[in-house]
Amino acid sequence: KKEKENGLPANDQDFLLLELAPIDLIPCSVYYFLEIARTWKSGAFHRNANHVLQVATHAEAVKKSMPFQEYSPEYPHAKGTVGYAGRPSGPG
Repeated sequence: KKEKENGLPANDQDFLLLELAPIDLIPCSVYYFLEIARTWKSGAFHRNANHVLQVATHAEAVKKSMPFQEYSPEYPHAKGTVGYAGRPSGPG
């Protein structure tokens, strides 16, 4: 494959890069995300409503919703950020 200047693959469809908040700020959310990534089976974008692009994921390790919601004012909800949908939220 050709490489871009920054060393990433030339085909933008090969990967998705997300920056997570520090685990000490929202530990449950970061842990759930890392477990989804570690045991990823499949997923799909399935809703695009206003400011929300929602993804359904299928991962081996995460079968239940998160036990509680987390939020840190250091990483506010804003355009271009990611989060979990639902109440309390997350897979399941």
